[in-house]
This record gives sequence, structure tokens and C-alpha cells, in this order.
Amino acid sequence: MRVLFILLLCLAPLSHAESLLDRLPGLSSSGQTAFLPPDQAFGLEIKVNDAKSLTANYRIAPTYYLYRDKIVLTVKKGSASIANLQMPKGDLKNDPNFGEMMVFHGSFPAQVTLLNNSATPQNITLEATYQGCSDNGLCYPPIVKEFKLQLPAFISTATAAPATPVDTGKVKAIEGVASTPPPATTPAVTTSTDKPSENSQIADVFKQKSFWLIVSFFFGAGLLL
Repeated sequence: MRVLFILLLCLAPLSHAESLLDRLPGLSSSGQTAFLPPDQAFGLEIKVNDAKSLTANYRIAPTYYLYRDKIVLTVKKGSASIANLQMPKGDLKNDPNFGEMMVFHGSFPAQVTLLNNSATPQNITLEATYQGCSDNGLCYPPIVKEFKLQLPAFISTATAAPATPVDTGKVKAIEGVASTPPPATTPAVTTSTDKPSENSQIADVFKQKSFWLIVSFFFGAGLLL
């Protein structure tokens, strides 16, 4: 009877301790933490917005987090490339593996800007790399996923500037308006520098009506003859 009583006293604390372990979060009855598979702890969906932009939706399960600087996107196949990856700031965490790190708790979207000038639709292969951990102490190795995406054709919205007319220096008549001819050039008045003729000299002598002057004139003319 005493032996049976002692056995009951020994088994009671063990059963009580087992019930306490079952109540602890993340711990199974065997004393080990139950962790989610990587694809259940962390998920990713890629949405094509247009020829130059994507949206990456990261899904994170409760009590799990992703490292911000471990998130990488790369175009493995296709003529496009990643120009910019815009993500939220995240939370500062004192991580037991890497020290102070910026991490994401909970789902979030990331905006992806592409370098893509293809005038025709194209298929690309996008490679996504990310790494996360559990708040209960388990760190997952980096996760690598590939996504097959189809980008639409890029249509440029830039319009060509109108050509600037070249000024040739010529005056053109406007349609419907008569052009005015240039004013006529007035001929320059020239002053003759020739000496007066002999007939004009005789006429001047007679105009003066001087008797002696007329006599002298004819006298001189007779000598010349």
C-alpha cells in the first residue's frame, strides 16, 4: 500500500508539468517548438501593373519576420531589368543572429520599377530571394522563387516637337494679303560740271545790254576770224 502511494506522488508532478508544456505557445507535448514550413511562414505574389512596374506582395505569418536587406529581386530572363525596389522602412529588431536589423512583421507590398523599352510584349523570368525567422528562435535559410511574367509593350508618350521654320531672309507674301512692292528708287540729280558753250556766252553778253561790251565782243571775234 505504501509503495502504491509513493508511485502516485511521483506521477502527479510529471503529469502537471506536461500540461504546462502543452499550454506554452509553439511547444508540442514532446517539448519541441512546432514551426511552419517556409512557404506557409512566408509567401510572395507578383502582379504586373504595366510595361515598367510590378507589385510584389509579401505575406508573413504571425510570430515570423523577414529581413529587409535580404529581399532581392532580379530579372533572370528577358530584356528588362530592375531599376528600383521601393519597400516600407520596417521595424528595428535586435536579432540574435545578425544583431540590429530592419525587419518586417506582417504582410506588406513592394513597388518594383523596371527598365523596359520593348515595343512588343515580352516574357520575363523574375527571381525573388528573401530570408526570415521565427520569434521563437528558428531562422530559415534563404528562400529562392522564380516567377514567369508577361510584360505588355511599352508605348512612349513623348511627342515630337514641331519643326522650327528656317528664316531664309526672303520676304514672302501672306496668303490672302497683297504684298506691297518696294518703293521706286528716285534717280539721283546730277549737276553738270561742263563749261558753258560759246552760244550761251554770246546770249549772256546781249542780256547785259552794254554797248562797249558788245563792240568789244565783236571786235575780238573779228580778230579771231
